[in-house]
Amino acid sequence: MAHLVAVHHRTAGLHWFSHQSAALLFGLPLREVAAHVHLRQPGRPSTNRDMSVVRHFSPVDPAEQATVSGLPVTSMALTTADCLRALPPLDALIVADGALRAGADPVRIDSFLAAGRGSVPGRAVASLADPGAESVAETTARFHLLAAGLPVPQTQVLVHTNHGVYWGDLGYTQWKVLIEYDGQDKYTDTNAFLRERERQDAIEAQGWRIVRLTYKDLRHPARLVRRVSDALPPGIALSPRPHLGSHSLSA
Repeated sequence: MAHLVAVHHRTAGLHWFSHQSAALLFGLPLREVAAHVHLRQPGRPSTNRDMSVVRHFSPVDPAEQATVSGLPVTSMALTTADCLRALPPLDALIVADGALRAGADPVRIDSFLAAGRGSVPGRAVASLADPGAESVAETTARFHLLAAGLPVPQTQVLVHTNHGVYWGDLGYTQWKVLIEYDGQDKYTDTNAFLRERERQDAIEAQGWRIVRLTYKDLRHPARLVRRVSDALPPGIALSPRPHLGSHSLSA
């Protein structure tokens, strides 16, 4: 953030932070913070010696200009479209999930993608964005399942039990498979662990199967996919999504 402020104060002429830099200002999730600052400018400056700044020379429609924390940025919809065009698929999906959750208009995002270069892969990733993903880890898990060709999982799965209503991170309601991500700090004390044990027992009593994922699973996509696919009925048809890459189910 300090770097963005410094770039703003030393940049002459009109400019707007864009791409990952704008996403950071909007508070959108990022898999990692970019080392470079991204700026949109209507024309080329007389000097351009700052190697830490990536400049994108194109005007920004007044309707797509915004201010966040006193800094000029491209709108959230334009920011998301820029990220969908420029970032690798996983990183792009993380931003797109967060943008939809923050209220970005998917129609506007798609219109920007349709009008620019790189529209085909960007629109393909955008079509899979889901505002129900509440963390980078949840998006990452879903991405690996999609990249492997598994059916699109539902986010924020509602489960009715005899002990109340519970929500799961991801799942396949048609097969009663729930996918949960357990972060290292999820169970902060014994009471939290016991409450989760009670929750799991109640869900399983309704015939659900729970697949618990950890950070290690996210680091090994083939293992993650195998664990989830093993919980699904045999013979599930796969839908290749080449724009996301692919992960072997046999690893």
